[in-house]
Amino acid sequence: MWLDWNTSVFVNMLNKMICKQLLEESYKNERELQVHFLFEHSINLIDKNDRLITILDNTKTMMPCSIMLPSLPQISDKEKILLSSGKIFLNEDKEIDLRDFEIYDGSSENLCLEMDWERVEKRFKELSLFLLQNGRHDGMYPFIMNSQLNSLNQIIYEDIIAWQKSYKTQVDFVTQTQNLIGLGVGLTPSFDDMLCGLILSDIFYCQALKMDIHKIIEKYHEVLSNARSKTNLISYHMLRMAADGLANQAVKKLLNSFYCDDDNFVKMMYEVKDFGHSSGTDILCGIYCSIKDKIEKASDSKKKVDEISMKDTDTLTHKSSMYISFCNHCES
Repeated sequence: MWLDWNTSVFVNMLNKMICKQLLEESYKNERELQVHFLFEHSINLIDKNDRLITILDNTKTMMPCSIMLPSLPQISDKEKILLSSGKIFLNEDKEIDLRDFEIYDGSSENLCLEMDWERVEKRFKELSLFLLQNGRHDGMYPFIMNSQLNSLNQIIYEDIIAWQKSYKTQVDFVTQTQNLIGLGVGLTPSFDDMLCGLILSDIFYCQALKMDIHKIIEKYHEVLSNARSKTNLISYHMLRMAADGLANQAVKKLLNSFYCDDDNFVKMMYEVKDFGHSSGTDILCGIYCSIKDKIEKASDSKKKVDEISMKDTDTLTHKSSMYISFCNHCES
């Protein structure tokens, strides 16, 4: 990548990508931005409504509301930036034209997902074994994988168990979840990371069953209704994107592989696991919780169907025996 400072336009760039929703929005609304945080491989920009846009270099994976460049542009922490009509305008009349960038769509809407319980159960077993062998044993891991708890974890153990029960039964789930948002340390708290994985898995599951996902999206928007005051801005942004059904590229590939044939499942789990210190493991724990719940409910449903079928068979057998006895009686 190079910048022609005479024309002040970024040109000849490879690995250029922009989130579909972000590009579309740039034509509808002009957004004034400033630097929120500078990282080694990314820059977070923020607008007046506390909404984040992330510029990534090509060592990172695409995510919602992000733009990928081969390397990061030189932007000062006080610089004013404008996103409008498919372009980013920097100071000194420099601009980045986004209109010819490759489009990344983080949603599940256009995926051809097919529900195959045999495949899902196989993937779930692989995920479970992967977490046991490779997961970081901090964050949410001890609670989800029934590992040994340290003294700090023991303090919140009952709260996590109550939350897990509420997720399974959906009784008081919104309140229980709201109470735990922001729990944990790090740039994105552990519970928030796990919740992000769980939300996205639930939404992809609905898509695989060709269900209307609007109700589940509404539910998670309600869950996040007071989240901005309970967690940091970066984590809130991540959760809000998840509740809109938008996943980063690595998580989307992994979730897609639960419902489609793919030989790179282990590689995909590693790609997610390597996010941050423990964020990747926590996201995988959220996916684990979601898929486990779906498998258990499908199994319970099958048992009920089998029981009903067995009762119907017994009834028919009984009626058949009575009919034969009646016929024999008539003949005699």
